[in-house]
Parts: sequence; structure tokens; C-alpha cells
Amino acid sequence: MKVNPAAIQARERHRQWLDLRRQGVSYDAIARQFDCARSTVFEAVRNRLRDVTAEPARELVALEAERLDELWHVAFEQAKGGDLSAISACLRIQERRAALLCLDGTEPDQENESVEVDAEKLAEILRAHGYEVTRGEDSNSSSDSSDSSGR
Repeated sequence: MKVNPAAIQARERHRQWLDLRRQGVSYDAIARQFDCARSTVFEAVRNRLRDVTAEPARELVALEAERLDELWHVAFEQAKGGDLSAISACLRIQERRAALLCLDGTEPDQENESVEVDAEKLAEILRAHGYEVTRGEDSNSSSDSSDSSGR
């Protein structure tokens, strides 16, 4: 493998620019100090930050996905018994996992809207498929009788 001295120098220069930005030096000041365009400094710092943060971010996403999977398995066991609050928890966990892993076609920085689930309709479907459905203890339940929206 051939070593390119210019690439090594550029990488070191970009590391210096990132260090200067971390110290609060403006892109314009860095560009003047290194006699280059502000956009060159901006792009190099952005790319360097992406490189520096990419691996820890991937590790964090994997850890969060693993935690969601563990929670889902616990809730799923209860959901199989027809517990509506467990079913709701499973759906919320699946929704969160899809957003975390960008499985729903959105970018990580886009805001994801929550999916509403009609628990009674879901219970009806489950009963039709032979499941026994019970109402679980769900402190977040929105099926309060004072709710005039019909949900």
C-alpha cells in the first residue's frame, strides 16, 4: 500500500481545524489562518465530525435496538395472552424501533408521528382469531369514558 504524503497532511490539517472549532474559533478565522476558503474548512470539519461520531453512534443505535427488543419480548408474552395494554406497548416499541432504525422510510432527524391504534377494534380482531382479550393495567390509556372524541 502506497502512502500519499499530501493526504496525510490534509488529514492532519483537518484534525487541526476540528480542534480549533472545538475551541470556539470561527470557520472564517480558521480559513484566514490557513489561507483557504471558508467552505473548504466547513466541509472538512463536517466530514471529520461525521467520521469521529459515526462509530459511537452506530454502537448506540445497536444498544438501543437491543434494549427495545428485550422490552418487546417481555410485552409480547403478555400480548399473546390478549392483554390490551401489552399489545399497545408492543406496538409502541415496534414504532420506536422502526424510527430508530429508519425502517419506516424517514431520516433519523425527521420527526415521526405516532400511530394511533383503536384498542377495541384490535381486541375485536384478536377475539375473531381465537385470542382471549383482557383489559390490562395501562396508566396511559386514553379510552377514558369522559373522552368525547370516540377514541
